Amino acid sequence: MRVRRQILPAEVKQARAAQRRADVHNNALISARIAAHLTAQEGALDRLRDAHAGIVNGTDFDPLQKTRQGAAWLLAGRCISLGYALPVLLRAGVAVEVAPLARTLHEASNALRIMLDSEEHELHRRWLRDGYFSPKLMEGALKRMEDRMAAEMITQGHTPPGRTDELDRKLYDEWSRIAHNRRSGVLESYHADLRDFAYGAESDPLRRGVWVGYGTQVIVEVTVTVGAGLTKMLGPGTWGTLVEPAVAVLDTSERDHPLDPIALGFDPQRADHESLESR
Repeated sequence: MRVRRQILPAEVKQARAAQRRADVHNNALISARIAAHLTAQEGALDRLRDAHAGIVNGTDFDPLQKTRQGAAWLLAGRCISLGYALPVLLRAGVAVEVAPLARTLHEASNALRIMLDSEEHELHRRWLRDGYFSPKLMEGALKRMEDRMAAEMITQGHTPPGRTDELDRKLYDEWSRIAHNRRSGVLESYHADLRDFAYGAESDPLRRGVWVGYGTQVIVEVTVTVGAGLTKMLGPGTWGTLVEPAVAVLDTSERDHPLDPIALGFDPQRADHESLESR
């Protein structure tokens, strides 16, 4: 491929100038929403961390024993640790590039769900032998777990909730598209109208906001899954005193400070996003 030197086209310069003006305006309107989400994310993780550390600080529990309970405690710690990395990157302005981390965190959360299920003996042994759960194995295990839960609820006279496997697959595929460096995933970082690639921190506050919102969704998943594990270890009262308050704060941030693409009017195909004020 041959390229020729050229002066940056006037229309690109105009688009960049318009984008800078929109960024300044939108940042003033969206910064409080982003701050509320990041504070809620870190607050939930702080609660989980303190309860998780308290198990080894205040009991003779040994997570190095090759038991399902030890494995669950270690995986819960992994979820919390990875969870902290998410708001650290988001505070630094990183957007699309958090997708590989979000994908790994989602995998860790699902691995913990498997460890919390007493029926998945073969997968428990696989992990304790230092194996891992491939996407196919994980998907199969999660489906079996939902089947068992649905059967039990029907036996008790309850209607089981809708399946989550399609939702999980959609979320996992979206993260994977970027994590695997597919063309469409890489193009998420290129702003065609501006002839500009986002190197590290994202200057567009709307793009940043959308990804902070995605981060909150992932932290909700981590809070519920890790919280379920801590509840099994610490007793049923843990759910009401630890998990529900943390999830409530996260839910409030999503409700009162919406960062979803629809609320922000975010169109990833456009470089010059309209002002939030006009929506």
